[in-house]
Amino acid sequence: MQNKCKPIDNLKGCRFMREWGVDSFPDIDGEFYLWDSCGVYVLIDKGDHIELHLAMRKPSRFKSRLMVKDIIESTDKPLIALIEHQYKSVCNLAKKMGFKFAGLFNGVRLDGTETAVIKMEYQS
Repeated sequence: MQNKCKPIDNLKGCRFMREWGVDSFPDIDGEFYLWDSCGVYVLIDKGDHIELHLAMRKPSRFKSRLMVKDIIESTDKPLIALIEHQYKSVCNLAKKMGFKFAGLFNGVRLDGTETAVIKMEYQS
């Protein structure tokens, strides 16, 4: 991966996720990275695949494809992205980057409300 990416701690990573668009992001363990000072992502190794969550500062979202490209190039395991149904632009980004629809399920946010979640998968 390019020098645009640096590891950060879980506390800072979760805070950036919430500040940059994923309001209900829970405190979780994983490998958090700050990308180009404007994007954050976490990789959670699930054994046979890696779960991916990401967020980006609004003014920098035009760089989203570059960040996802760097993430894809950083792993040889399949990636699973879980995206709340209402975030159509995130689903479109995933599709453009080669992710395929892998399912739909109901998830529960931190505030207890339910939401539809789209599962997208990328096979390297």
